[in-house]
Amino acid sequence: MDPALRLSKLQKLPPVLRRRTLVAVQSSEADDYLAIARNIHFEPDQTRLNFLPAVYSALDPANMDRLRQLGTTDTLSIKHLLVRVLVSIKTVNFMVNLAAPSLLIPTGAFIEIWGRVWDWIVLIDELWEQLPVDGLWQSFGIEDTSVESDADFLFYRDAVLLLWKLNVAEVIDPRLWRLLERANGAYTVLGHGWPVLLRGKDRDTEVLLRLPDALLNVGKPVRALEGDSEPDDRQIAGGNELLASVGGTDRYWALLTEHLNWICSAPKASFDSIDLAMLQNVKEMASQGLFDRLSRGSAYDDRTMGPLACAFLAVLRRLTAEAHPSQTKLQSTIVGLISVYLMLLRRILDLHGSGAHLLAAVEDGMMELLLLCASRGGGAQHTTDVLRTILGSHLLVATLDVSVLGPLHQHMQGIDPQDAERKLGNSELIDLWRKLTRMVEERFTMLGSKQRLRACDNVECCRIAERGSFKQCSECRDTIYCSRKCQEDDWRTWHRLDCEDIKRTRRVVGLSRRQMSFLRAVVHNAYDNVATSVAVGQLLDIQEGTNTTDVAVLNGLLLRRCTFLNLSSGEPRVETRSAPGWVEAELGQQSPEDGIFAKMLTEVFYTQVQRAVASNGKVELHFVCLRKENASGSMWLPMLLRRETPQRMEGLLEILARGPAEPDALEAQVKEVFAVAGAEAY
Repeated sequence: MDPALRLSKLQKLPPVLRRRTLVAVQSSEADDYLAIARNIHFEPDQTRLNFLPAVYSALDPANMDRLRQLGTTDTLSIKHLLVRVLVSIKTVNFMVNLAAPSLLIPTGAFIEIWGRVWDWIVLIDELWEQLPVDGLWQSFGIEDTSVESDADFLFYRDAVLLLWKLNVAEVIDPRLWRLLERANGAYTVLGHGWPVLLRGKDRDTEVLLRLPDALLNVGKPVRALEGDSEPDDRQIAGGNELLASVGGTDRYWALLTEHLNWICSAPKASFDSIDLAMLQNVKEMASQGLFDRLSRGSAYDDRTMGPLACAFLAVLRRLTAEAHPSQTKLQSTIVGLISVYLMLLRRILDLHGSGAHLLAAVEDGMMELLLLCASRGGGAQHTTDVLRTILGSHLLVATLDVSVLGPLHQHMQGIDPQDAERKLGNSELIDLWRKLTRMVEERFTMLGSKQRLRACDNVECCRIAERGSFKQCSECRDTIYCSRKCQEDDWRTWHRLDCEDIKRTRRVVGLSRRQMSFLRAVVHNAYDNVATSVAVGQLLDIQEGTNTTDVAVLNGLLLRRCTFLNLSSGEPRVETRSAPGWVEAELGQQSPEDGIFAKMLTEVFYTQVQRAVASNGKVELHFVCLRKENASGSMWLPMLLRRETPQRMEGLLEILARGPAEPDALEAQVKEVFAVAGAEAY
């Protein structure tokens, strides 16, 4: 039990009030308790806080058991018990409404009171038809003119309001819907406050409630309907106090998001009056509490962290636009918040890849904030690490995503290159920025022409021309050629060997005809005949209608590395062979581009083989151990380009699990699997 709720706290009440409170707590009558509850409204804040144990005791679960045992016969005892519970709820509701800094209920007490109020609401709802609620308040001489019928609405109005103020949950529990519907009449006659639209899970009905202004002071998320006022500085400050009280709990994520949204929507006068103190508080809470947990990977939920990142970015954009350069303390706080935001963004991208998260960030101006953080971050190591990861990994690989490439190119066009390099300062970051700029420009230029042009599938030609000038193979209807001669040459050389397979497997693997043509060129050791510009065009063309794993295959081939997989350490890594000899390149230790591509290539191979095993032979996938001779030696690259049985696929999975393998050993292992499976020599 929280110390603020222990009965020993009653000893701190004034002597007369203490004696009366102790009598009321021990009595089963409601009259004494009602009289004390009335008086507590006129006491100082500290006295009200010391009265909390009396409120909490009235909500004791033992009274719930007693209510169940009373049945429907002892009407008077039931009324006395109900009134004690309802008055307790009204008293806490009153204390929360005040929202004074000296009357902040401790976090632990908040949580425990919320739990008991919820249990009582569920129980009373369960027993509603049996309870003598009609005329309940009038039985004790209580009148309330704020509602037309106070027999049942008074309870629900105060109880449901208190549940929201104690920050119940983001999704309304189905059991609460009956309460909300019954309470609707009470809410609508309150006459003022914020309108809030509450939508229930798996329900078509909507309940429109009008909550009093005081509700905002404890940070409960609300959505103003059109025409209502914006939150003022008092409301935002109240939300800030609640954030401080619930730091470290799972509710922190949604609360912080909603709090940032309020800050961003506040009128300029209110925004200017509270920005520094409030932002410093948010910065400390975020950097010390929230992101400390993120760094350990705990309590991460993408449904809440994504909106949090968007809210963070919106606030930062407003701050950078409205803050005056002469406000040095505020400028320092803004840079600190940008650093925290980039930490959050990096964590999200690490766990969920680039895609939609990075697209939203780029469209909302993340690039400008990144440069601002670099220019004012003072060279802090953690800031440099975050910038290096975002620039050298996530943004770099995002240039392969058509949806991100366009907005990224647009924002980088608006940034002066010299100004960007001056802000980055660090030579390593400048090199990464130049590489990113070059790749964005090259791929965006290629993207602009890829819709109109195609490449001939004859690997000896690869001529690029308009789409309409190409002819397709009459059998597979998948390969295309710029001339009759190219079609005949390709048929004699390669296409007659794989025409039937291409017709079957393009639909399975999900590759376009250009992608299959490119992969076929590699399979037949003819990659060197494919022009680099054509390869890049095919790489970009793969973005539409295909998945990331297909991109990974092409990216891995474009590395021009001797690559095979190593799973001996429990985590997949890629080993490469280059001219000076064997080079073991752990993921993350290669150059940024190679590291990302190698990781993607590892994932596609393992995933596709597992998928083939799970299909029980109903889906045909292809696997070939590709051997390429070049100046640096032999390359063994697993690729899914040949039909295999589930038995062979299981054997290939076993090869992956055995650990590292030299090219000759890998060849022997694959032959062994094929021999056991009864395969012909490959």
